[in-house]
Amino acid sequence: MLPASSAGMPILYGLPPGTEAWHLATRRGIHVSIRSKRSATPLEKWRLTTTSKPQAASPSRTTIDRGGTSRDDKGKVRVTNLTFKQDFSPPIIVAHEKGSHLFPVGGKARPAIKLMAEDGNNRNIMAIATREGGFCGFAAAEGPLLPGKTWNGEITFDTDKCKEPVYSVVAKLTNTNDAFMGIDGSKFLDKHPSKLFPPAFDAGTEKNNEKCTCMPGRACPASPKSRENHGLGSEGFIHVHRGINGVGDLSKADYGWKNPVAEVVVSKA
Repeated sequence: MLPASSAGMPILYGLPPGTEAWHLATRRGIHVSIRSKRSATPLEKWRLTTTSKPQAASPSRTTIDRGGTSRDDKGKVRVTNLTFKQDFSPPIIVAHEKGSHLFPVGGKARPAIKLMAEDGNNRNIMAIATREGGFCGFAAAEGPLLPGKTWNGEITFDTDKCKEPVYSVVAKLTNTNDAFMGIDGSKFLDKHPSKLFPPAFDAGTEKNNEKCTCMPGRACPASPKSRENHGLGSEGFIHVHRGINGVGDLSKADYGWKNPVAEVVVSKA
């Protein structure tokens, strides 16, 4: 997990996730904590709250430098959470060249995936989508996606930056150490929507101890972040997640799952 202040970045305290102000702050690279400044600990945990609204149909569009000459294309995305009690962090769809990858299955997770899979924070993925070569746009939900609920979004991407665009979609399963729903590099279909049922992946960046001090989801009561080394004993590579096994504070019957964990439908707008 990341410290509450990293490389001198500003921190905004007392801001509930899922609000318009929270979304704007994270897109500007500001570290957000729902705790008050007085009660903040050296290591902050991004928590979903019971007052967070499930997503319906309020898409968040990309912000890219068009330079007056670029050509834009659009796609529609629909993500449904198929789990019983696993909230998703705000789902994000990213457009990129087919030769680029947001996450390599079987490989080591990049820092942006680590941040999303452990804390549910899309900040670094947004930065990749707008600044890194081979990436050309994104759309992200405004707040968490609760079980049985659906997020509908629209993505705008620059076809001058991506000659053969594909899409990737990710979201953290919040009542876990580092599990995330993921699709990497699927093709935008012209004639009909693509419908995929992705599994949950393990980012391999944190040991699956299933302790509430290491998970930001609603299943765990608010508690100070522990100072243990969360990377110690991690698997070290992205692989299909083995689920909740009841070794910590959560019940397998309540918070476990069987893949797939989501339905994702993407089409050209």
